[in-house]
Amino acid sequence: MLLVEKQARARMVTMTNAGPDPAAPEPREPARRRTTITRYSSRMLWLPLLLAAIIVPLILAALATFSPIGVRDHVESQLTDKSKQALAAAGFPQGQVSFDGRDATITNVPRGRAAAAVDAVAHVDGVRNAQVQTGTKAAPVDIALTGNQILLIGAVPDQAERDALVAAAQHNASGREVVDRLAVSPDAAPTAGAGPIGEIVAAMSGPGDRSIRIGANTMTLTGTVGSDQEKATIADKIHQVLPDSTVDNQLAVTAGQAPAPSKPAAAAPAPPATPPPPPPAAGYDKAALQKQINDAIAGGAISFQPDTATLTASGNAAVQRVADILRATPAARIEVDGFVADTGGSESEAKSLSEQRAVAVKDRLASMGIDPNRMTALGFGTSRPIAPNNTAAGLAANRRVEIVVL
Repeated sequence: MLLVEKQARARMVTMTNAGPDPAAPEPREPARRRTTITRYSSRMLWLPLLLAAIIVPLILAALATFSPIGVRDHVESQLTDKSKQALAAAGFPQGQVSFDGRDATITNVPRGRAAAAVDAVAHVDGVRNAQVQTGTKAAPVDIALTGNQILLIGAVPDQAERDALVAAAQHNASGREVVDRLAVSPDAAPTAGAGPIGEIVAAMSGPGDRSIRIGANTMTLTGTVGSDQEKATIADKIHQVLPDSTVDNQLAVTAGQAPAPSKPAAAAPAPPATPPPPPPAAGYDKAALQKQINDAIAGGAISFQPDTATLTASGNAAVQRVADILRATPAARIEVDGFVADTGGSESEAKSLSEQRAVAVKDRLASMGIDPNRMTALGFGTSRPIAPNNTAAGLAANRRVEIVVL
């Protein structure tokens, strides 16, 4: 028994001194998790944000300013602001201007004042070229004095301007009736203004039929006057109204009446002249008469030989039909409107030819017994075509005269 116990203790001592058994499994230790905590000072958090807020806009601004596109945009913006100020100072508060580099395009300029607008912008430092954009928006306005009427024809941008022009014409009509044929179109360019229009009407007053076409840069005068002096005086007065426009004076001088001889001192006074008979009563339906004339012309238009004021055979026959209708209504007054086909010529030549055609029809009606005092003649150039100008038939249809019952 003692021997066995001693051997057992000896084995235990031996095992203890020999160290751990490599073959024995190592005891497991509990897993430990390491957590890293980083603490930032709140006093340093705003610094990166502040730097970004300052630096990034500066970088973007520099790129926009010094890049080619940025430089161009900057120059155009500055020129636009300066040019608008120059337009306002020159009397064009509604004028608009845009730039392509240093080249200016001006819009919304009153007709008849384009040259002044160009001059105002061209003198802005840095502007290379300036031009007024024309086209359908700057279609001309016509003022026609015919018989006892003043006709306003064309397009205006709004009703307020239309009313102002009619009022200005009435104020300077000298007893004539103002007929408003103005149309309101938002795309139309503004006119020269009520004041200048009224002054133009006053300048054109006098005996005879005459008209003026107010375009973007040119005002064209047509019609008749009694003398060269009257012709020059009218043109000078109109040029004073719009001095930056060109006046194309196509007024024709008719043979004036010889001055009445002075009466002898001892001569007896002449008997009072017999007053003219009162005009006949209307006695007709205007709309019905207009339809009757339109139907007569529809059977064969009042047409002309190309590039002339010579009536064709069918055109002469149409005038004869109109004369028959007018003889049956002696109180009716008419307007003879002449037109030409658009073949690419100048508008001033077209206007002149259209007026010659209207006068030719008026004269032909007079030769058929119609009182000339019942008729007025106006020319409208290539405006208001009734057919395309790219075919022979269309060109023939646009070489015409229309009759309007007043």
